[in-house]
Amino acid sequence: MRKIDFLFIGVVCFIIGFQRLNAQWNIDQISATEGLSQNTIKSILQDSNGFIWIGTYYGINKYDGYSMKYFKFSDKENSLSGNQIHSLFEDKDGYIWAATPDAGINRINQSTGKIDTYFNSKVTAAYFRDVNKLHQAQSGAIFYNTNNGLRLFKISERGELKIDTLITNFNKKNDLRQIITGKTNKHWVLSQDGNLKLKELQIEEHNDKLLVKEKPTGLDRPNFTKGRVTNFFEFPKNTFWFVSTKLEMLKITLDDNYNLIEEEFVNLVSNDYNLSLIHI
Repeated sequence: MRKIDFLFIGVVCFIIGFQRLNAQWNIDQISATEGLSQNTIKSILQDSNGFIWIGTYYGINKYDGYSMKYFKFSDKENSLSGNQIHSLFEDKDGYIWAATPDAGINRINQSTGKIDTYFNSKVTAAYFRDVNKLHQAQSGAIFYNTNNGLRLFKISERGELKIDTLITNFNKKNDLRQIITGKTNKHWVLSQDGNLKLKELQIEEHNDKLLVKEKPTGLDRPNFTKGRVTNFFEFPKNTFWFVSTKLEMLKITLDDNYNLIEEEFVNLVSNDYNLSLIHI
């Protein structure tokens, strides 16, 4: 039997559920009793310094393992633009980004505590309503996938909005594509309208404009027989794992020219589980 990567086993165990594990876990529970500002959690981030950021429906909690620091909306200066936080992201300069459904997005300077808010006008406040995950290109531009297309923006060194672009033809009808950031900070796009297709997403800046290119890979095969891909990830480099809503797993390996060199299908369980709400 082929030796399966340890990380793969861990992911599979997580998907199937903790009830399948016999090991004992030491779990610390954090709730309003322990200082959490609100029990509805929409996003959790561990930053590069090890701190835990928790996005709730009543602001952000920064946890150092012992105590909480709070970031909330108020009528005072240097506050969040809204309390409902549904996406957190740390950029390459260490800024923490906090997206809201109806009050734009906030950028927190960890060193100074200064908060800058972007896209909080009547026209732009809902730009981040359906954001799932933020990504950052090598150029510094931040981008994310929406129902209306691919939105990209870039902040200048002075902290001002420099570029704001929406590529409306990025998502074709009935083909909302998934984006991940891989092991080498490359960005990968999965399309599953008909066949499964994997491409590298390349974003470049020229003359204050952001240009998007897609480089095809060797993955172009029929979709899963039962469910659709609920998520995918890269581990190690050029090896991709795709999980369907019906617990089917596809593993592929590409060479450095993105040619397909290995493909393996795994039926994880025979039970008819539905993982439409599971994200890795």
